[in-house]
Amino acid sequence: MNAIPDPLANAFSIPYLFVPAATQVHAFLWTEAEGMQDLGTLGGPDSTAAFVNQHGQIAGQSYTNATINPATSTPTQDPFFWEDGKMLDIGTLGGTFGFSNGMNNRGKVIGQSNVAGDQTYHAFLWDKKEGLKDLGILPGYPFSQADWINGAGEIVGDSFAGTANSAVASRAFLWKEGVMTDLGTVADDACSEARSINSRGQVVGFGSADCNHEDHAFLWENGGPIIDLSTLISSGAAVTLIEAIFINDRGEIAAIGKLANGDEHAIALFPCDEDHADVEGCDYGLVESATPDEAHTTQTTKAPEAAASPSKLSATEMMTRVRPMGSRRNLNFQASQQQ
Repeated sequence: MNAIPDPLANAFSIPYLFVPAATQVHAFLWTEAEGMQDLGTLGGPDSTAAFVNQHGQIAGQSYTNATINPATSTPTQDPFFWEDGKMLDIGTLGGTFGFSNGMNNRGKVIGQSNVAGDQTYHAFLWDKKEGLKDLGILPGYPFSQADWINGAGEIVGDSFAGTANSAVASRAFLWKEGVMTDLGTVADDACSEARSINSRGQVVGFGSADCNHEDHAFLWENGGPIIDLSTLISSGAAVTLIEAIFINDRGEIAAIGKLANGDEHAIALFPCDEDHADVEGCDYGLVESATPDEAHTTQTTKAPEAAASPSKLSATEMMTRVRPMGSRRNLNFQASQQQ
């Protein structure tokens, strides 16, 4: 906040801004060498910064003016990309409201934007080379939102039906190379939403029976099917996993679990695989499965003799070896509870 009175600041609450606010709110960058730097705005009185990557590039959103739009009851809000002292207006998909919801280390920004008429919104992808791209929707689900992007530019989120603030049905999606794939739902839930994707293409999220509460954490990989994470954790863990929030490149998952008494705890999940041999209680084996239904069968696979050195493999050969690695992982997790 600065010291300039601003009656519009309270309306600027979605996303990433605390309220109430009585003065202008500006995005800033802080570094140890230079302290706090005001990033300015796109022409309106307020802005917020939401993400910074390893190159110091920043994504956020800003009012572009101070004129209220009847459809949104706020001034026009556009997502922005900031780099080397310059704030670039990403624009919208035709509507008067949009915001950033993630960015990878290649400067690719995801988010959601109203389309023309401000009656629905779609997930978007933006980068400096190709500009703003509408990721579209799944058939029968007129809204979409993007939740996460990995380094390869693969995006996950959900497409839903209902109203802008209330879904009656939704499907988690994976967007890759221009194609949006429906990941389905878990346990016959009415709604599902993908929250995170790692560099291996493993996706986590949650399913909801009523589209208002998280009921089932899920994992999706290698073409599916979608799997209820609670069925993969070690026996004796008296917890039901209701939401998976993040998965890193080692397959470790941050989740929320519900205990028998209804209490909810933060949960850390560690895959029982060759990368986690030191996890207590993990008696792992390598899985060689031909179909997703066989993913629960543990087998020990002997490495081929005289295997080619990775440094000598062609790009095609590397991909041939890398792709099956996911299917050879034992889909069991050790759960660690944290109050």
